Amino acid sequence: MRFSGPATALLALIFALPAAAAPSAEGLDAAAQAQFLQAISGPSAIRFAPAPRPMGSVQSESLVDIRAPQAGAAAALSLVRSVDLAGLLNRHLKTSLHYTLGGVSVWVSGAFDRQQNAYVSILVDGQAPRFFNVSQLLSSPRFLDIGSARYSLSLAPDLFDQLSSEIVLSNVANRHDQTRIQLGDMLDAIEAAGETVVLGAQTYHCFYYDDVSGGTRSFAFIMTDAGGGYHVFLIPAEIVPTEQPATFKMYHDQIMGLRQNGQTLRIYQ
Repeated sequence: MRFSGPATALLALIFALPAAAAPSAEGLDAAAQAQFLQAISGPSAIRFAPAPRPMGSVQSESLVDIRAPQAGAAAALSLVRSVDLAGLLNRHLKTSLHYTLGGVSVWVSGAFDRQQNAYVSILVDGQAPRFFNVSQLLSSPRFLDIGSARYSLSLAPDLFDQLSSEIVLSNVANRHDQTRIQLGDMLDAIEAAGETVVLGAQTYHCFYYDDVSGGTRSFAFIMTDAGGGYHVFLIPAEIVPTEQPATFKMYHDQIMGLRQNGQTLRIYQ
């Protein structure tokens, strides 16, 4: 099984876990946990070399990169897509992963921050979203009040099939009240929330969101290569101009132009 759509604003980082680590459906031994944490907590642009993978996981490199504007390439660009930013803002936080927990509506999704850390997002209807660092979920659960109940949030890794690893929400007072979400299902849900952008031979999904730390906004362009590798390109919104488009090198150095025109993002190639 391999996900072919361009859509993973969350947890491509998890797939870097070495396949040789000891498998466990519910947890990791100390050595494997250390490897896992190291794989997802790099401070710079994150790139994972190709390695043999079992079926059901990402099968080539994953890339998370923060794009910077390029000089001198805007003159020959042509408009390929206009995207309504008001409608796109934070749209990925309300995915099809919708549940009733503690008597209220809850959506589960995820995001990257500008330091390229991965987060699980929990959005309770009528409240601001809450974000939980993935590396911290592996080492210990986090607790949150949802409606009338208190839940623990944890990560149950599957080392044979990383896409079958699960995010687990458990009612602290009722062990039968438990929601388990496979990472593959989360990636599908996030994909569906993005805006499709076709640049030449590549198809991206575009996202626009408030940064996890607050105070700024970012764009993300996500695509899947022919070998199943996920590529996430992050662009701070403040470096996208309002006059002439700035150009950015995307997958295989493909040039993309971006310009903000009020509440519209204009995309060029």
